[in-house]
Amino acid sequence: MNRSDSIEQFIRNHRDAFDAAVPGAHCLHEIGKTLDRLRTADDLERELLYNRVLLDTEMPSAQVWKGVKQQLDRHNAPDMLEQFIRNNREALDSETPDLKVWSQVIKSIPFAPKRGLFVSWRQTLVRVAASLALLLAGVAGGIWYAQSDEPPTMAMSEVSNEYAELET
Repeated sequence: MNRSDSIEQFIRNHRDAFDAAVPGAHCLHEIGKTLDRLRTADDLERELLYNRVLLDTEMPSAQVWKGVKQQLDRHNAPDMLEQFIRNNREALDSETPDLKVWSQVIKSIPFAPKRGLFVSWRQTLVRVAASLALLLAGVAGGIWYAQSDEPPTMAMSEVSNEYAELET
């Protein structure tokens, strides 16, 4: 019996309790998110999602903790290549590969051709027109500001005789 069958059996056995309790609208969205996450979850996340109620409400059994520990151990275990590199680090670091080897490595790496950025003539025309509009607005603002007839400022001597002495 897999887990979905056991969940279905549990729901069938406790149908009256499920029918009496109607979750609020806020719960339905969260249930949908959890079910969507379950499809793409790795083993560890799936184990935690299955036992979420036990982990949140009461002290989980030793079997649940054992399952979580196994998933963590499996998730954190280094792969064989990484282990080999760690064990033979000194031997691998002492030698420098020939340039021919590197050229072969580079040739074997699949490169996606770089696509150039296509800018249509309309986009270019709009950009040039916007630049010219900004330039003309700046020039017009400068001319208007330069030609504005501001009243001349008051000389210091007009304010007070004491300030007149300071000006000279």
